Order: sequence, then C-alpha cells, then structure tokens
Amino acid sequence: MSISGPELLQLMEDTASDAVKFAQDEFELTLDRSEDSVILIDQLILSIRERYRENLHDSKLIFTVCNMLGAYIGEVFRTHHGGQWVYDDTDPDAPSVFLALGEYTFAFAGIVYQRLINDQDQSTLLYYEEALNNAAPAH
Repeated sequence: MSISGPELLQLMEDTASDAVKFAQDEFELTLDRSEDSVILIDQLILSIRERYRENLHDSKLIFTVCNMLGAYIGEVFRTHHGGQWVYDDTDPDAPSVFLALGEYTFAFAGIVYQRLINDQDQSTLLYYEEALNNAAPAH
C-alpha cells in the first residue's frame, strides 16, 4: 500500500485532529495548533505514560499515540513553516511517515515514541526547535 499527495495530507490532518480531540477528551488539555501548544505535548506524553502504564506495551496503543501526537506536531510545523508529508514504505513491515522540508526529514512520531517508551527526558519541543533551526529558511 502506498499513499501520497492529497490523500496523505488529509490523513495527517485528520490524525492531528484526533490528537486534539484525544487530549481534550482524555486529559482536558487544549491543543490549539499554535506553536506554543507544542510545549504541551511533552507533558501530555508523561500523562499518557501515567494513565496507561499497564498498557504501555500494547502495540496498538503505542502506534495510535505516536502517530496522533506525531501528526499533531508535524501539522503545527507544516502549517507555520511549510513542508510535505512523505510516506516511506521501504520496509513494508514498518512503513513510516515523515515531514520533509528542503533536504531535511523529520520523524515527529519517532520522537513521541522515544519519549513515551524509551526516555522520558527526550523532548518533543526540543526536537521541534531543532527541526526549525535545521530547516527554516533564513528570515
């Protein structure tokens, strides 16, 4: 299966909207798609770890959370700074989606995974800021 262009964009926009709804419904946290809201994602991930700690090895939960929050961060980035979503099915058993801008690609779902599963000290905000520094055109 391959997805690209308008279909992929719509999927990522819808997935980001799912993140907004999830954050509001489950944690009463408002994600308003502003760049300032990216700082809330790190806390949201820690809250998810706490609430769902007994299910943190459930691959469906991990997949859903990482893709929702990764899409949200990526859509905030794309909306404010540009870029396009790229579906990579090089490994058919583990397809992934990246946001590309210029020569750079950003794995926002990957950094969510790192903070959720591997290292609570990883910061999605710092990753976002590094992405800006690396790929933002000079103003």
